[in-house]
Amino acid sequence: MKFCTRIFISVLLVLFVTACTQEIDNTGSTNITGSTGPATTTSDPSKPTYIPPTNTGDTSGGGSTSTGSSKATDSVAITDTVQNLCVDSNIIVNFTATPSRKIKNATYEWYFGDNSTPIVSGPASVTNIYALAGTYSVLVKVDSGGRSLMSNTLKIKLEGAANTPVAAFSAVTTNPNAGSNIYAFNSKSTLSSSYFWSFGDGGTLPTTSTYVTHPYQQQSSAQTYVVTLTAIGGSGCTGTASKIITIPKQ
Repeated sequence: MKFCTRIFISVLLVLFVTACTQEIDNTGSTNITGSTGPATTTSDPSKPTYIPPTNTGDTSGGGSTSTGSSKATDSVAITDTVQNLCVDSNIIVNFTATPSRKIKNATYEWYFGDNSTPIVSGPASVTNIYALAGTYSVLVKVDSGGRSLMSNTLKIKLEGAANTPVAAFSAVTTNPNAGSNIYAFNSKSTLSSSYFWSFGDGGTLPTTSTYVTHPYQQQSSAQTYVVTLTAIGGSGCTGTASKIITIPKQ
């Protein structure tokens, strides 16, 4: 009887210990394994929706990184080339922007000052066609990573035909001398700073003088020649004029 009592008490102790152990494990699992937050916790607790940028843009020193700033010495130069300087309409101008330093992932904003559609994300070199001659202010901005790093403005003056010389000259013969006849030519051109003469007999003369002379050899029969003057303006625009002269026979 004592043996049976001991077995019964042992069984109760085992059941009690097992029950207590399971209760402690269950309670512990809910407290210890609980999560402190989702796996996508942000790097800035004050901004729960903050997502770190994946495109940092210019990383060559400040610029458009999330914390950097543009250098104080940054600048961009603009050069322009006019393809058809001496016309009044449809004037074609090429522009090139050159930053003072290399910009990673750079794009360029171009504003041409003539109410044409701007280029908001373009290359460093562009072309614009101006409908009319005039004075225009051209603005370029250099962008990278969604922010503007530097800008510059260039004023251009397209003078058109108003800048083109009107060529004109007079031709006067002199007395024949030793088998030759000398002609004197006097330019009466406007807006010109230099001249190019073609005398019709193969002779030419570039000069800045308005007055020139040229000898023609007399032949056994009268000879005619076409003399052409090209008047060159300071901007490179030119105007031409021609005359026919006759050299009498010898």
